[in-house]
Amino acid sequence: MSMPLHLEPWSPRLHPMLDADRLHHLMAPWRVLLPAALLDRIRFSVACLEAALRQPDLRRHLLARHGYTATGLPAAGGFICYDFHLDETQGPRLIEINANAGGLLINRDQGWGRDPQGIEEAIVEMLKARWAIQQRGPLKRVLILDDAPEQQFLFAEFLLYQDLFRRHHWESHIVDAQAPLADDDGQTLIYNRLTDFYLKDHLDLRQRVLLPCPQTHALYADKRNLIDLRNPAWQQGLAPDQSQQLMSCIPDMREMSSAGLAWWWQERKSWFFKPAIGYGSKATYAGDKMTRSTLEAIYQRGDYVAQELQPASRLKAGDEAMKMDLRAYAYDGEVLRLVARLYRGQTTNFRTPGGGFAPVHVV
Repeated sequence: MSMPLHLEPWSPRLHPMLDADRLHHLMAPWRVLLPAALLDRIRFSVACLEAALRQPDLRRHLLARHGYTATGLPAAGGFICYDFHLDETQGPRLIEINANAGGLLINRDQGWGRDPQGIEEAIVEMLKARWAIQQRGPLKRVLILDDAPEQQFLFAEFLLYQDLFRRHHWESHIVDAQAPLADDDGQTLIYNRLTDFYLKDHLDLRQRVLLPCPQTHALYADKRNLIDLRNPAWQQGLAPDQSQQLMSCIPDMREMSSAGLAWWWQERKSWFFKPAIGYGSKATYAGDKMTRSTLEAIYQRGDYVAQELQPASRLKAGDEAMKMDLRAYAYDGEVLRLVARLYRGQTTNFRTPGGGFAPVHVV
């Protein structure tokens, strides 16, 4: 590779609608210089992942895990992102796939990928593709839905989406999912930012047109999917180089039920433990920091997976070191925007001084 990963000082580019004082904790004063060879491998990884998830048999399998059928969904998902750690010898290592990731519009003006107008065009295309399968009349409005939206960490991004939807001639409102929702008039799509992925606490939404919807999460973001994506039995429709890339970029992932508790305790330092249906860094554990009682508790729960430990990159930021992951926002196998997240501590966060989203510049 032409040069190693490193950081350089940077003044974040923010959309003029955004309040810089409110967002300073979200944006890092650095940008990441990424070798072009690593970018190529990230883009190829995303394309291979999408190709794998398009296979009819695999789609049926992943949806059936949650009791869904393979009908009634557009071929490509929407608002998907792929989170990678980087190993400069092995290349990108996929940590997880997210089905309602925030940050795309906040990073509209920075990072590698489509220009800002192209980002917006892709978002509109996602919504139109989702609406087209409903066989309804024209789409009139798009609601942005979350629990207590004004208290959400990325509420500023909701305002950007509302502005985008209105500029494309749709009514748009930011709606609290904890309040009663108006009856469906057949002309409303909901941009869903809930972390209640399967709507267990929002049963009234199950008949509405949502993006992302529970089926989107089942196809992309259940962490057990990474076990299937590494399984050659589900790669029959892929070219040899695509299968090879999946095996290279996806670390080993196992359900905890695949081995006994004593084995996990002995091998724990080589693994990272997370709930199969989780988000952010909630209830995740690095094996080398776990107590025996914690390991026993998550083992008994029966819904945890273990991922081969893949440390985050460490980059020098001034006189200190930051950990980094890369977030590839993608649609239909194309990376729309590639940004970094800089942090200290065990897991990604936006509370580290000097951390946050950072643009990626390819060299």
